[in-house]
Amino acid sequence: MGIRHTIVSWTRSLSGRVLISIVLIHVVLMTGLFHSVLRLVENNYTEQFVDDIRTDSQRVSQLVTYEIINNDLEKLKKFSEDLLLGGDLVSIVIKNKFGKIIYPEGTQLNEKFQEDFFFGDNGNNLYFIKSRLIANDARVVGSLQLAYDETTTIEEVDVLYKNGFVIAAIYLFIVIVFMGAVDTYLTQPLRNLTRGANRIASGKYNESFKISTNVNEVKILADSLEVMRNELVSRGEKLSDRERRIRALVNSITDAVIVCDLDGNMESVNHAAATLTSYSIEFLAKNNIGELLSFAEVSNTIKNPNADKVYETLLIDKNGEKIPVEVNVSGLTQRQGVLLIVLLRDIRDRKRNEMERYQYYNDMAHAGRLGIMGEMAAGIAHELNQPLGAISLYLQGCIRSFDSNAVDLQEIMYAINSADEQATRAAGIIRRIKGFVRKETENGNLEVVDANMLIKRSVEFVLLDTKYSIIQPELVLTSRMLEVKVDSLQIEQVLVNLIRNAIEAILSQNERSYFLKISSDIDVDGNIKICVTDSGSGVESKNINKIFDTYFSTKEDGLGMGLAICRSIIEEHDGVLQYAPSVNYGSEFYFTLPLYVANFAK
Repeated sequence: MGIRHTIVSWTRSLSGRVLISIVLIHVVLMTGLFHSVLRLVENNYTEQFVDDIRTDSQRVSQLVTYEIINNDLEKLKKFSEDLLLGGDLVSIVIKNKFGKIIYPEGTQLNEKFQEDFFFGDNGNNLYFIKSRLIANDARVVGSLQLAYDETTTIEEVDVLYKNGFVIAAIYLFIVIVFMGAVDTYLTQPLRNLTRGANRIASGKYNESFKISTNVNEVKILADSLEVMRNELVSRGEKLSDRERRIRALVNSITDAVIVCDLDGNMESVNHAAATLTSYSIEFLAKNNIGELLSFAEVSNTIKNPNADKVYETLLIDKNGEKIPVEVNVSGLTQRQGVLLIVLLRDIRDRKRNEMERYQYYNDMAHAGRLGIMGEMAAGIAHELNQPLGAISLYLQGCIRSFDSNAVDLQEIMYAINSADEQATRAAGIIRRIKGFVRKETENGNLEVVDANMLIKRSVEFVLLDTKYSIIQPELVLTSRMLEVKVDSLQIEQVLVNLIRNAIEAILSQNERSYFLKISSDIDVDGNIKICVTDSGSGVESKNINKIFDTYFSTKEDGLGMGLAICRSIIEEHDGVLQYAPSVNYGSEFYFTLPLYVANFAK
C-alpha cells in the first residue's frame, strides 16, 4: 500500500509528469524513427542482395551460353557444380533451345521457369531468376533458372533489428537517467520547499527555508517564502500576545464569561465562571450551558429582538445550590457561524442588600410612625376623651332616670344610641391609629385602591389632631378614577407626613391667611401625580439638595427621617418624590405613581 501510494504521488508530481511525458514522447518518436531507419536499411540490404544476384546471374548466363555453344556438356556440368559449391546460389536449371533440361540430368520439370521480382516473394527464403541464353549472333541457345538463398540476408536484417532495439533501449535509458538527474537538480529543491511549507502549515513557524540550489528561480521562490514565513511568525506572535492579553482581561473580569454555540455547547469560559459554578474550566468547556441555567431563556434573547438582553435567573452550581445571577447575552458573528457570549453576574450580595435595605426602610418607617404617634398622642387622647366623656354622660343620665323611677323609654333609647355612636367613633379612631402604627411585611398589603380615597383618608387622619385641624386644606382632585396598586398604609404615611409638614410650615408664619392645596391628576407620562402645595416659608436654596437626606432636618426637634422615608416608600412603588418651589411662595412637594391598568396587569 505504501509503495503504491508513493508511485501514485510521484506520477502526480511535477517531476513525475515531466519525466513520463518526455519518456512517452521519446517512445513514440523513437519507435517511428527507428522503424523508418530500419526499414530503410532493410530495403538497402534486400535491394543490394537483388542487385548482386542479378549481376551474378548475368555472369553465369554468359558462361553457360558459352559452354552450350561449344556443346561441351561435361564441362558445363562441372562448371555448374562448381557454382553450387559456394555462395548464395543453391539451384541451377539449364534447358536447351528445345526446352529439354540438360542440367541437372534426369530432372523432370513440368512447370515453367519462375522468376521473383522482390526479395522474399515466395516466402521460401529463395529468390528465383530466369534468363534466356542468347549467343553473340542473337540466336537463342537455351534458358536458365537460378535460385539464390535469402537466409543470409534475412539473418543480417534480423541482427540489424536486434541491434536497433538495443540502441533504442540504451537511448531511452540514457534519457531516463538524464531526466532523473534533471529532476534531482530542479525538482528536489521544490520538494524541499514543499516540505518546509508543510512544516510551517503544521505550526512549526521557527523552521526557516534553507534550500541549497543554483537555480535562480528556486532561490527567489525560497527567499519569498522565507519573507512570508517571517511575516507569519511576526503576525502569529502579535496574535498570540493579543490572545493572551484578551484572555488575561477576560479572566480578570469578576463576572463569569461563557462562550457557547447556538446549541448551548460551551467552547470557553473564564476563571470567574469556574469559581461561580464550582466546576473546573475543563469540565465546563466540554458540556452544555443548559446544565447551569435555562438555555431557552438565553437563546430567546438572541432570537427575539424584543426580548430583554439583560435579565435575572437562577444558576445551579456543582453542589446543587441555586444562585441568583444577572444574565447579559450578546451575539458574535464569525465565518464559522454565530457564537453567544453569556455574562453571568453573581447578585447574591445585591439581593441580600436589597432585602436588608427593604427591612431597614420598614424599620425606619415603623419608627417614623411611632414618632409621629408620639407627637400626636396628646391630640388623639383629647379626641378620644370627647366620645368617652359623651358616653359617660349618656350612661349617667340613664342611671338617674332609673333611680328617680321616672323612666322615659324614648329618652333612654336616645341616650343609648348616642352612646353607641360615640363608641363607634372612638373605635374608628383607635382602629386607624392601630393600622397606621402596625408594621407590614413585604408585599403583604399590596392592593388596588383609588388614590383620591387615600388622600381623603390621610387628610381626615391628620385633622384628628386639633393642632392641625385649624388648617383646612383645599382638595382639587380629578374626577377620574385613579387606580393604583400600592401598600395603602405606606402611601397614607407619605401623605400624612407631607400634609403635616405643610401645615407646620404654614403655622410657623404666624399669619392669619394661609394656603394649602392638595391636588391629583394624570401627568404627560400617564402616571398619577399628587401635589401638596403650601404657603409656608419654603426651603432655602442651600438646603434643596439635602432635604431628602437621612438625618437632615430644619426643625429644632426633627429627626431628619420623615422625607427620606417618604422618598424610599415612593421609589419602592416605582414612583418619584420631588420638591419644587411654589409659583408665588411656599413649597410644593409632589410624587408620581404608575397608573394601574387591569388589562395591562393581566
